[in-house]
Amino acid sequence: MFKETFKGYARLLILSIASNKSSMLNNSMKLLYWIGIFYIVICLLFIAKQVFPIPFAKTQPSNASVIIAGGSEWFKTMRPYCNPVEVETYLVKIRPPDTTEGSGYAAACLALASKIDRARVVILDLPEKERFKASQFLFEIGHPIADSGDNKSSAPIMRLVLEFDPDNIEALYHAGTSEFALGDALKAKKHLSRFAELYKKNDMMSNTAYDILNRLE
Repeated sequence: MFKETFKGYARLLILSIASNKSSMLNNSMKLLYWIGIFYIVICLLFIAKQVFPIPFAKTQPSNASVIIAGGSEWFKTMRPYCNPVEVETYLVKIRPPDTTEGSGYAAACLALASKIDRARVVILDLPEKERFKASQFLFEIGHPIADSGDNKSSAPIMRLVLEFDPDNIEALYHAGTSEFALGDALKAKKHLSRFAELYKKNDMMSNTAYDILNRLE
């Protein structure tokens, strides 16, 4: 049917042009003339689309791994997925850089997702001399959480930092104050006592630490 209609309109168009009597065509013939042209154009566009299809941009497969060069840039991309539900999946999709910095930020992401044991393994997989450095990136991410008063999240992160940097004064302070707030008196006393040994300034941090230690006596 399509072919017959196309041929009919084409034949009318050719005959009307060949007769060279366009000036004599009545209104109905003129209308038929332009309808025929419009129909032919539509048909040609349809044929062109079939012969020359528009290419679509190739999208990256959903299971492809992406590697971002810098550790901090990687963490910014990964941060929305640092939660218990998504972290493991996205660590495969968005792989951390194979550097000490990358491992430190990967550990931080896992720690934010409450996967402390996995975070520890990431740091332990580094050469021993690199573990301290990696723990500093973990501390960098955990510090603002502790400052915000999220004791439940900050306490395990700070304890993990202390495993690799046992005399980190701020980690000792935040671990101790968070543990006290959570009711863990033994750990709070241990960390704040060590903090008091190392920190000799007379300021809000020391006053808070001594106040808690007095309450724990």
